[in-house]
Order: sequence, then structure tokens, then C-alpha cells
Amino acid sequence: MPIGRRTVLGGLVASAAAGLAAWPLLSQQPVKDRIGRTPDEEKLIAQLGVPVVKVPGAAALATWEQMRASSDGYPVILGDVSALTDIVGSMEFFAGNPAGSARETIITEGSALDFPAVIHALRKEERDRFRAEYPEYAEEIDDDTVDYGPWPKVAPESPGLTVHADVLSGKPFDSVFIARIPSPHGWHAPAWFHWGGWNANPLPKYHVAALRTWEERYGAELVGMDAATLNLRVKRRPETREEALALAYAQYDYCNDIVDQGVGTIANHAASLMESDWWYFWWD
Repeated sequence: MPIGRRTVLGGLVASAAAGLAAWPLLSQQPVKDRIGRTPDEEKLIAQLGVPVVKVPGAAALATWEQMRASSDGYPVILGDVSALTDIVGSMEFFAGNPAGSARETIITEGSALDFPAVIHALRKEERDRFRAEYPEYAEEIDDDTVDYGPWPKVAPESPGLTVHADVLSGKPFDSVFIARIPSPHGWHAPAWFHWGGWNANPLPKYHVAALRTWEERYGAELVGMDAATLNLRVKRRPETREEALALAYAQYDYCNDIVDQGVGTIANHAASLMESDWWYFWWD
């Protein structure tokens, strides 16, 4: 993932300050387990442009729930200082991208997209373009026929919340950062942080479209977001295998790594969606 120089984002911070004017109580919100921040962390937070609290990783979800219960903005767990650094660096790198620099534009465009049709069309376009550019590899590219695989006897277990902990050991970080964006909607977060647009990770507007659609249909809430991962928690699961397979296929085109480097088949993922309230997405 490309990361630009980590300097103060003058334009972004100014835009953030303007947005925060409508939410004057954000930085005053009391949070249990809040811990002190280093000068370097303060610099990163200034570049992020929104109020941030630092808490023990083990307390991240409870703190998020406390903050979510307030009507004062929307909280997102961003992970440890390494994740915070990468998110800020990525924001800087993509800040000059005309297609992704204006938060209002991203939200407007994303809200108008027909998801999941738009993500299926995007992936087909990518496959067609690759076949045209590299005809010698055309036979190695998957065609447009979906192979869901057999329905599993036992559904794979969802990893749940992950951004608060070490990916290998599962041990919670000593400290993580929780940002609060000046919006009531978690699906605004990809636009606020200019999140996405590298490798197979789609542009921010597609994340806005996906999260908005899933919030409406499944009560999905964005809980965690680090440099390459999204953690969502849903209030409603798909009720039938047919619905779960369609949802799993949409999530596969949205983030194929969850299947190709994860549960193995779309049917396995669909079964997991029927058993868990947590959705996990990861791009490398």
C-alpha cells in the first residue's frame, strides 16, 4: 500500500475544523479508560483532523459502545499507533486525488451508487481489461460464472473484532485510538478518512455505497477500521441460504481476500454470515 510523507494536512485539517464546528461537544465527550498520548501521537491526531481518544485495546469495544450510545458523532476504532500512522499517511497520499479528495463529493457519489450491482460491474470491467491487456493470461482469469462451492456442514467462525489486537497472537494492543467523526453515520467514515483506492481495495465511494446499503438492510455498523481492515457488526443476519449466498457473492467482489485467502468458498462465507453478527474485510 503506498504511503505518502507524513506532514500536516493543511487542507484536510481546515476541512475537518469546519466540519467539527457543527459538533462542538465532540472533544468534550468523557470516556472511561482514557489514557495519555505522546507528543508524536498528538501530531498524528492533528493530521487526522477529528477528536480521538486513546484507550487500552482490551477496553476498545466497551469504549466504542459507550461512545456509540451518545448522539455526538460516530466513533470508529482505528487500531494502534502503527495503524493510525498508516491511515494518516494514506490520507495525505490520496488528498490530491480529484476523484477522492472532497468528502462531500465521495458521500454524494457513493450514496447514488446501486450496490451491489456497481461492485459486480467494477470487477467484471477489471477482468475484461486484464484479458485485453494480457491475452497470454486470459485463460487463467476467472470467467464470469460464479462458483459458490458446496454448502458446508459447519460454518467457519467469524474473527469478530480484530483491529484492537495483534493479528497473529490475538492479544489486545496496550493502547488503541478511537476517532469520532462529525456525522451520525458510520458509512461516512471512508469518505472522511479517504479510505480505499489502492490495489484491490476499491475507491472510498464504493465503501460508502456498501456500508450504506448494509446498514439499511442488515443494521450493519462500522466498528473498526485500520489501514487495511474493516470490522462491522450487524443487527440482522441473512435469513435464507439464497439471501446469504447473494450477500456473500457481493462481499466477495467487494473484498475477495476474505474468501481467496480466508474461508475458501463463497458458500463457506455465506454460512458464516448466517451464524455471526460480525463481518470482517481485509485487503492486502
